[in-house]
Amino acid sequence: MRIIELDKDGLILYRSSIMEMLKENTYKFHYPDLEPDQAYIERRFESLKEHIDRDNTFFIAGIDQENLCGFIWVYYMDFMESKRMIINSFFVNQDYRSRGLGQELMAYAETKAIKDGCKSIGTHYASFNDQAGNFYKKYGFKESRVEVVKKLL
Repeated sequence: MRIIELDKDGLILYRSSIMEMLKENTYKFHYPDLEPDQAYIERRFESLKEHIDRDNTFFIAGIDQENLCGFIWVYYMDFMESKRMIINSFFVNQDYRSRGLGQELMAYAETKAIKDGCKSIGTHYASFNDQAGNFYKKYGFKESRVEVVKKLL
C-alpha cells in the first residue's frame, strides 16, 4: 500500500474510482435519505480538480497495486488566529476497512498539517455514523459544535 498525494493528472487517472467513492460516501454515510444524483457527484469532482491547483487543497490517496483504495481530501483555512486543516471528505473502500488504511491516511494528513503550520484539524460527520465518530474519537478528535437541520419540504 502506498500513500501519495494526487495532482490533477492523478485525479483524472483515478476519476472513475473517485466518483464511485464520493457517491457512496455522500449517499450512504451522510445523506442516505436522498436519491443519488450523478450530476452532483460530477460537480464535486470538478470542484476538486479546480481546487487541487491551489496551494491549500490536497487529495491524499491509498493505492494498492494501482487501485485506489481510499482517500482523504483536505484543505487549509484560516480559523480565528491560526491555520486549520479541514477534512472535506474521507473514505476507505469496504475491502480495506479495519486494515489500517484510514489510520495511515489520517497520519499522513496530520503530519502534513503539522509541517505546514496548522494548529488544528476539523471535520464533520453524520450523527448516525457511529463508525466515523468512533474513528475520530480514537484519533484524538473532540466534539466542539453540533449542527442541527430542520427540513422544510
